[in-house]
Amino acid sequence: YETKEMHFENNTIFAVFNQVKIIETLLILYSTILHYHPIEHSTYTDAQIRVVRKIKNHLSRDIASYISLEVLSCSYGINLTTLKNCFRDMYGQPLYNWYREYKFKRAKELIKNTDYPISKIAHMIGYKSSSKFAKAFKKEMGVLPSSYRKNKSKNNEK
Repeated sequence: YETKEMHFENNTIFAVFNQVKIIETLLILYSTILHYHPIEHSTYTDAQIRVVRKIKNHLSRDIASYISLEVLSCSYGINLTTLKNCFRDMYGQPLYNWYREYKFKRAKELIKNTDYPISKIAHMIGYKSSSKFAKAFKKEMGVLPSSYRKNKSKNNEK
């Protein structure tokens, strides 16, 4: 009788394990689909796709200085409309939205992980005025940068 119970328990554990693995696989596939933004290769040339990646890398590396999309597109030799459309098709959102999100993600990291004054962080992500940064941060995050820092430090203490 005892071996039948063990056999039943092993089968149950095995079945549950298999179900968990199937769910895990489905979640990975779903996540991949969500983050995959196919673009029609006939729409953009390989050179245009490479240029858009270079521009994204440029913006990621140099968030402190302001450069207009017009200047970027000219300096990289790509039409402005093509840049905007190709970026949206490649990354699933308009370039401006991505750049804004990227800047605030970086600002949140700096606020959370450094003791830099908010004014320095504002300048590091390209704001000349810390008050404009604070206003934009509040609009984006729902709280002022100083409150965000206080809340994060309280959460880290717990």
